[in-house]
Amino acid sequence: MVAHEKYQLSALIGVVLGWVLSQFTDILKTKRRVRSLRKALLTEIGDLYRWIERLILIQRKGMMFCYKGFAPESMPFQLPIHVYSQYYAEISPKLTYSERISFGSIYGLISLMNSQHNRLESIIHESIKDKSKIIEAIAIFEAGYYNSLTAMHQIKFHVEHGKNIDISKIEDNDCAYIDKKATESINKLRIDSQNSTIEQIRNIKG
Repeated sequence: MVAHEKYQLSALIGVVLGWVLSQFTDILKTKRRVRSLRKALLTEIGDLYRWIERLILIQRKGMMFCYKGFAPESMPFQLPIHVYSQYYAEISPKLTYSERISFGSIYGLISLMNSQHNRLESIIHESIKDKSKIIEAIAIFEAGYYNSLTAMHQIKFHVEHGKNIDISKIEDNDCAYIDKKATESINKLRIDSQNSTIEQIRNIKG
């Protein structure tokens, strides 16, 4: 092999090695990116769990006001979903099937709750002039309360299992448990509200 052929072969090998190295680097970057975004989503739903804990206090107090026929003095707030809104489309193809279903279910429920909060705010304003709107407000409060309990259950399940989550392990009796818990809590709130004065309700945390 003459000198110029050796040079061409070396150049070709250099190009191939450079391409392989570039591909390997891209793969590593993608894996790091996926790990980072998955961690960010898990952090966000963990934060949402704590936000919902606070939200439930407001919902319970709001229902008690409405059961007494009064508009609540504090309103449910919008739950933040910044990471999901900005990055989910990017990471979704890299997630497992169960991760996609679980994240989709959680954030779909959060979006519904935020929509309910917008509607509730409008109804409460209308109830100042039309007391019959309180009935509609109660229905939204109760639906939101049920959704809050459901979201907390789903988030807890996802955080506990992480990327190894398997949605087939979610059992039907989980839904029955949430239904029972929500119904019992709502019934108790109705009774407590009737046995409480507005001032007592006002002093409840929420």
